Amino acid sequence: MKIIPCQSLAFVFLSVYLILFGVSARIPSIAPAFACIKPTLAKVWVNSDAKEKDLVRLKIDYNCGEKPIKSYDPLSASLWIVRGFMKCGRAECIWGRAKGTMLNSSEMHVTFSSFSVVRELKIFTEPGLLRVEVINNYRDTRRKPTKHSYYLHPEL
Repeated sequence: MKIIPCQSLAFVFLSVYLILFGVSARIPSIAPAFACIKPTLAKVWVNSDAKEKDLVRLKIDYNCGEKPIKSYDPLSASLWIVRGFMKCGRAECIWGRAKGTMLNSSEMHVTFSSFSVVRELKIFTEPGLLRVEVINNYRDTRRKPTKHSYYLHPEL
């Protein structure tokens, strides 16, 4: 079979066109292997009516695997990571960062542990709100455990 110069030239242009536009145009539409849909629970939730020492904010993060696991940080391998904040005067004090455990589609448990108190949170999802029950178990045995309930809404 004899190839004429016009056919070979057209073949070269077609090949270059497909390489530049055909293949590269499809690359953005290919989803990366680590892509996932973040649950609606994964966001910042706030308590607009917080008083002194109340839960003021929860930052709930869902790890789809896009963040590297760090050997020095055992929480980096957790699926749910929760940060809790309480109102301290005009500022916010952090309770810490802890692993969240989903018990079912509408309930999560989190435990924040510090030198003076262990806070056990039960988080319940309701339409557009979170209901958070906080049980404070003080390490000082003279103090009795306390229980509080808060409603949080998504941060705007």
